[in-house]
Amino acid sequence: MPINDLIHKRGNILEEARKLLELVTTEKRSMTEEENSKFDAMHKDADGLKVTIDQEVRQRDADALYATDKRYMVPLKDANAPFGADSADPKERAAAHQEAFWRWVRQGHEGMTQEQRSILAAETRGPILTTTGAPGGGYWIPTLLAGQVWETAKWYGGMLQAPATDINSGGGEPMNLPTATDVSNSGSLLAEGTAATTQTNPTFSNVALNVYTYSSDIVAVSVQMLQDSAFDIQAFLTKALGVRLGRILNNHYTLGSGTGQPQGVVTAAVVFTSSVTNGFNYTDAVGLYHSLDVAYRGPNARFMLNDAVVGYARKIWDTYTGPIWQAGFMAGDPDRILGVPYIVNNDMTSTITTGKLLMLYGDFSYYARRAVQGVQLVRFGERYMDMLQVGFLAYVRAGGVVASAETGSQAPFRMLKAL
Repeated sequence: MPINDLIHKRGNILEEARKLLELVTTEKRSMTEEENSKFDAMHKDADGLKVTIDQEVRQRDADALYATDKRYMVPLKDANAPFGADSADPKERAAAHQEAFWRWVRQGHEGMTQEQRSILAAETRGPILTTTGAPGGGYWIPTLLAGQVWETAKWYGGMLQAPATDINSGGGEPMNLPTATDVSNSGSLLAEGTAATTQTNPTFSNVALNVYTYSSDIVAVSVQMLQDSAFDIQAFLTKALGVRLGRILNNHYTLGSGTGQPQGVVTAAVVFTSSVTNGFNYTDAVGLYHSLDVAYRGPNARFMLNDAVVGYARKIWDTYTGPIWQAGFMAGDPDRILGVPYIVNNDMTSTITTGKLLMLYGDFSYYARRAVQGVQLVRFGERYMDMLQVGFLAYVRAGGVVASAETGSQAPFRMLKAL
């Protein structure tokens, strides 16, 4: 179905849901069980259409890039021109590396040509794990596949979708990020011909951005499946590895203690308490928005909440301004709460009751995510051979921290807590 038709269909569904919510609000009553089920079903259908629309937009943009970007255009070559690893064309070198990598995945070192072994050896950066049955063990996953792994991970982790500050480093040595507190200082007025003599310094400090090793745990694949050319090992590993890494990283980027693991954004947020028990209302949502300093309400500001809390927020209606939840009708336009894009993060609480931290609001550019080099894949060629299986394990070194020294009302993240 064309994108415009999908958008139109989603708009009609959400309009019917809005009318139902407006009706019960006007009549000053709660939804009946039947109305509540109908409302939830309409929003579930609208969410499904939103996913399809966003997928169509991403594919359309990728097709346009492929058609116009000269990096993807392979010119006609002389018959004697070098090909593969020796080629000057970056696309051909990448293709040769990818072919060698997947030969290693399916058949191990024994099934590779000497040229393919050399290609992978040349691409290995830094120390690699040593495994039984495969000299040298692991290899860095090719750039294209690594992108697919992280794209898969994003769907399982809201903190991987957030517009945070990404830092890629070649090594895992300790890193300190400088911060400064300067909220109480301002400039001064100078009379004509008067020298500037006042010195007012901010308070400087730093936060540690350490990295930790994350593993996908071992995924065992039968030899028969690896030998079957119809089995899409690339799609299988991309999903298996991406989902597992995405889940653990998102959990720590959200709830991590900061001791022996990344600092979670919820852990660092300053609490704003709602005015009603067992939930929140329109006034509370507005209060959370304005509790964040205006300096942080820029293009990287987002609400973040569990999908169940999104469902709760969709039913909040203000007599004068309407619902706090607004649909993004244009292709690629996100849905919003109080006009601000939000991120679904299911590592946040789904229980809407007293004392629970329900919804976060803040400037995610103040959250720093660090990764060391890339994702590495290790192949266990003999460890599971008694079961005619080959084991695969992916690992990545990563860390995260809120890169700000501000506290209280000047902190970059605020969290709504149910009274």
